[in-house]
Amino acid sequence: MSMININQSAKDESLLPQKRIIIDTDSGIDDIISIIVSLKHEKSKLEAITVVEGNVSLKQGLLNLCSLLDVTSLREKKIPIYPGCDKPIIQNFNREKPYSSLSSFHNLSAYSLQERNLITKHISKEHAVLALIRMVTNEPNEFTIVCLGPLTNIALAIRLDPFFLSKVKNIVIMGGCLYAKGNSTRVAEYAFNFDPEAAHIVLTAAKQYSVDHPHNTQPKLTLVPWEVSVEQGLDWKFYDYLINTPPVNELTNLMKELNTIKELLFRKSHENTPVYTSNAVLQYQINATKFIMSDLYTLVCALEPENVIKEYQDLDVDVELSGKYARGLTCIDWLGNGQRTLNSRIILKIDKDVIKNILIRSFKESPSTFLKKIPTTSEPIPLILKLKSKL
Repeated sequence: MSMININQSAKDESLLPQKRIIIDTDSGIDDIISIIVSLKHEKSKLEAITVVEGNVSLKQGLLNLCSLLDVTSLREKKIPIYPGCDKPIIQNFNREKPYSSLSSFHNLSAYSLQERNLITKHISKEHAVLALIRMVTNEPNEFTIVCLGPLTNIALAIRLDPFFLSKVKNIVIMGGCLYAKGNSTRVAEYAFNFDPEAAHIVLTAAKQYSVDHPHNTQPKLTLVPWEVSVEQGLDWKFYDYLINTPPVNELTNLMKELNTIKELLFRKSHENTPVYTSNAVLQYQINATKFIMSDLYTLVCALEPENVIKEYQDLDVDVELSGKYARGLTCIDWLGNGQRTLNSRIILKIDKDVIKNILIRSFKESPSTFLKKIPTTSEPIPLILKLKSKL
């Protein structure tokens, strides 16, 4: 399949209807920012958030979202949050390597137990997998699912409902590697490495869907690989503009707080004294030198594909399930031997200006009507006050 280079003029955004979005998330730093953007984007209608274990435990992921409720009044938006799977399908992910030291990066909650109990009353009792099946069954071909974590919830939905993919409009996934430059192991991207069996189930189902619907012009899955966000990361000068240039509001302050550790590792390491680590997982990212927003890129590819996607290729993709080094490796049929089973649209190049404009619209406007209060200089944001002490 030949590579597609998109140079056509962008469509008039005012003519595009709102997209009905479900975000499946492991509630890490970039996930939270992506959810904020989805709430603010004029063409996004975020209707549900399903939570899966990944960057943090399922429990902590739910608490992270509850912390976000306090910032953006998610409760007033009446967006349900569904707890999903708390472990991979087959075997537990080895948290001792390589992400055990990173788990605190994503710990956003500094609430008291009483406050946590109060907020978690708003978490739905329905399991995320059952909620996903119910929503797409009741309104088929309406929802785009944006996957920002491991694919465990989606895989189990497919296992329980063999027609699940036919009922989904599209699934846009932050996952996999183009060139085996991993961020979890030397060859594997984190989400695919965390639960490769889940990725295999989803990719295999998409292959079968392609066989059953040969006249469809686009695969059911869209993959935004890790290298795209690394190689096409944003400049730190833009980040400075985003968080420091007036108007500065609660959301820009939150953006700054969330990215404190990321800035320390990925910015200070090359602007000041170089940082070296024995953790191979981190070294590749540290050397990237850019402001990396992989989950946000994925969301925008779902919301504005006609504007942000510049190059893509439809290919046959699977994931390696075994091997001392290769477990979780993204296996792409670049030679086209599987053209009858094209299951994934792989994003190769995006328009960073579109990403920048969306971030400006989301974080640089006057304080959102979602906000309950505006922080003052004497009232620091409480979300990750304990974060630095854990490093």
